[in-house]
Amino acid sequence: MKTIKSFSDFENSDNHVDEQLFKRAIEKKREKKALKKADSEMNVGASDKKIRGVRGKEVYRDAAGVKHKVVWKAQDSTNFIVKLVRDYNWLDSDSNLTLDGQTALTQYLSGENAFVNQYGRLDQAFFTKNIIAYSVVIDTDRRQKIQFTILNREELSKKADLAATDGKEYINLDGVNYINVKAIMSIDAEIAKKQQSLSNTIVNIEDDTQDDTQDDSQVDDTTDDTQDDDQIDDIPLEDVDLKGKKFEYQSGADGLLYIITIDRDEDGNLKFWAKSKDGSREGWVVLKNGEPFWISKDGTSTAITNAKDVDFFKRIYTDMEYLKQLIAEFEAKYPNGADWTIKDILFYSNGDKIYQDTSDSTSSSLERL
Repeated sequence: MKTIKSFSDFENSDNHVDEQLFKRAIEKKREKKALKKADSEMNVGASDKKIRGVRGKEVYRDAAGVKHKVVWKAQDSTNFIVKLVRDYNWLDSDSNLTLDGQTALTQYLSGENAFVNQYGRLDQAFFTKNIIAYSVVIDTDRRQKIQFTILNREELSKKADLAATDGKEYINLDGVNYINVKAIMSIDAEIAKKQQSLSNTIVNIEDDTQDDTQDDSQVDDTTDDTQDDDQIDDIPLEDVDLKGKKFEYQSGADGLLYIITIDRDEDGNLKFWAKSKDGSREGWVVLKNGEPFWISKDGTSTAITNAKDVDFFKRIYTDMEYLKQLIAEFEAKYPNGADWTIKDILFYSNGDKIYQDTSDSTSSSLERL
C-alpha cells in the first residue's frame, strides 16, 4: 500500500490522497460490517462476551539486526486481532495474506499457549471445522493491523452454494484456511443479486397469472392488437380514483421530506409530482423502461440511483395495496391537507409556532372562555 511521505503528497493532484483516504475509510467500514454480519450468521450460539487479558507478544531480530514485533489479542470467543511491526511481508500489495504469511501466522499462534487455550490449536482438525476470515485494518510500510474472525466452515459453504449459478460453484473453499472478507462480501452481493432477480420473476409471473385468469366477458373486444407493447411500461395500476391523492416520503438521496401527488400522463400511465417540505426541490417521478427517473421543472431528466429511492418508486408503481396504504396514512396524519407555507415552519425559541393555525387559535380562545 502506498503511504503518505510528506505534506506535499496532498498538493499533488495525481495522488488525490484525501480522496483515497476517504474511500479507504468507507471500504474499511463496510468490511467491518460484513465481518460482524458473517460472525452473527455463522456462529449462532457463540458467546460475544468480551475477553480481557488474553494476549501475547513476540519480539525478535532478523539476520540483518532489524527488530520485528508480533502482538495478538483475544476480543471474544470468535474474534481476535494481530498487529505486526516490520513484518516479513505477510501481506501482498493488495492486502491479502500470502501463503508464507498464512503459514507463519498459523505456526506463531499455534505456539502461543494462551491462544491455544482460548481458541484451540490451528491444525487440520481446527480448519476442517472452521475457516478464518480477515480484514486488513492498517497496512503501511512499517505497521499492519489485521482483524480475524473464526467462522463455521459448513455454514460458509452453504452460503457459497447459494451464490452458485447453473450448478457451477461461485467459490471453492477446499483447502482454504484464511479468507479475505472481500470474498464473503462478493458472495453476499451475488446472493442479493439472485434474490432480486427471483423477486422480479415472481412479480412478472403473478402479473401473467392475473392476465390469464381474467374473465373473457370483461375483455374489451375493441382493443387494438397491433399496439406496440414495447412503448408501454409494465404498470398494473388502473385505479383512476388515485389521481390527485397524496402521500409522504423521505428521500434516501438528499434526506428531504417530500409530499408526492399522484397523476397520470397522456397515455394514462402513473406519474408522481414530488415537492420537498422546505420547497427547495420539486419535479416529476416517472418510470422509463422499468426504471424511475426524476424530471425537473425545466424538463431535465435524471436517473434515480439511490438504492432506497429506486426500490420505493418501483414498488409504488407495482404494488397497489402498498400505495393505498401510504395514501391512507397521509390522510390520517393530515386530515386538512398538507400544503406548507413559510408560516408553517417559523417557531419561537420555546417551540411554539409564531403563526398559529386557525383551529389552534380557536381552541385557545375557547379554553380561555
